[in-house]
Amino acid sequence: MKIETKVQEILAKMSKGQRKYEEKKAKKQGFASIEAYIQNKLEAQFQTKITEDETKKIISASQILKWVK
Repeated sequence: MKIETKVQEILAKMSKGQRKYEEKKAKKQGFASIEAYIQNKLEAQFQTKITEDETKKIISASQILKWVK
């Protein structure tokens, strides 16, 4: 799924009050639009997920190496 599509889905699900709140946060953090703000949040979540997966692989690899020694 394209990130732009996901952003639009998120915006469509927001209530009027939530959208206003998120727009205020986006503006405060220096984003040009709420879309850019949400896209940034999604990309950060994706990056965190990748980092967590890589960490798990490193931990399991180090456990295997300890077992082999």
